[in-house]
Amino acid sequence: MSKTIVSYQLVLEQEIKKWTGFARALRRDDRESFDRLIDIARSYALEGSNAEQTVVFEPMAMSIIQTKQRDLEFEPCMERDQVKLKLAKQEIEKLLEEDDPDVSKERLAPYGTQAIGGYLQPLNYDMT
Repeated sequence: MSKTIVSYQLVLEQEIKKWTGFARALRRDDRESFDRLIDIARSYALEGSNAEQTVVFEPMAMSIIQTKQRDLEFEPCMERDQVKLKLAKQEIEKLLEEDDPDVSKERLAPYGTQAIGGYLQPLNYDMT
């Protein structure tokens, strides 16, 4: 008796269908972003079919992560960026010299260092 192998594309579409309730609950901007992520997963269906995974979500997530990683790669700093940084530094120094009350003079621990019993976290003051 032969064994039927379900195509990855079909299983991927079934997995995506499971997420429709989540997608419908998203705000419009988030929904559009979510749809783009799903399109990325679809575009890597051939690569996903070559993965030896029994869970469809894993190659689906890896295709999204791989594409987003490419978007996050940084380019080297250009000379014009250095000029902008130098001008910004001069403006900050000028504000500090003027004792502008809106400029904090408190020293902060470097980002990512342990302080106050844990890692520093950005404060958003419930503004999301």
